[in-house]
Amino acid sequence: MERSDLSSIIERASLSKKPEIYFVTRAEPRVTIGENAAEGKSADPSHPSRRLGIFSGSFNPVTTAHVELVRAASRQFRLDEILALVGTSNADKRRYEAPLEDRLQMLILALTEEGALSELSSEEHSQMDERSSPNLNCPAISIGICTTAFFVDMADAVLSVYPSGTDLYFVMGVDTFVRVLDSEGKYLEKYQRRFSNARLALEYLLSKARLIVAERVYPGCQGARQMLLHHTQVWADRILFMNFPLDLSEQSATKVREAIRQGCSIDGLVPAVVAEYIRVQKLYA
Repeated sequence: MERSDLSSIIERASLSKKPEIYFVTRAEPRVTIGENAAEGKSADPSHPSRRLGIFSGSFNPVTTAHVELVRAASRQFRLDEILALVGTSNADKRRYEAPLEDRLQMLILALTEEGALSELSSEEHSQMDERSSPNLNCPAISIGICTTAFFVDMADAVLSVYPSGTDLYFVMGVDTFVRVLDSEGKYLEKYQRRFSNARLALEYLLSKARLIVAERVYPGCQGARQMLLHHTQVWADRILFMNFPLDLSEQSATKVREAIRQGCSIDGLVPAVVAEYIRVQKLYA
């Protein structure tokens, strides 16, 4: 995307005073009709539901772990579309080493040029046949800016720009899941919508969307499922889990930035097109 066009979208988003979505790229979603009605899919072909995976973050920068998380969630939960959102603000941070414009450019490169299907392993390709639903491995990709960092407000903003019948699935890692649970009510005052306690905020979010949580499971780690035992069991069926490789779950944008500052290689930590963009733009040095 031309930098001037992107700058214009960013400027409009920065002026917003409420939770809103500003699309940078928008794809026509692929729809799987009539399957898995018990899991939220519409059984009526005339009113197909759309499984929209929402992947929100600062992407400072986008990493191979981010991309693989999108792929894994798309395949396991049959997501028709992925909406990747970069926020104008963050739940905890106030500044970033890379401008929003650069982080969006890297996200576009990682999710559109590299493509989910082209990255399938040879084993995964061999398991596909003519009966395989294409959206299992290659969801439509949309990328945008969100003016809120909080899912409880983001859900309403997304629903306002998608057709009726769209089922929302927020894709996240364990660290984000901890912030969503917000057991201490740390973020209550930051939400656009007011809640008297964190339990009510969580229940409101789960009434609007499902959560897909990538678990890191290793000795001594408190898994996401265990965390849930200390919280409301209402809407518990709206929280879905998937295992995520430990080596990928340990990757982080922070480690990428540290590696660059130390003059170390970032091969394998970020997609190749992102590594080239960082090099050319001299980011994080």
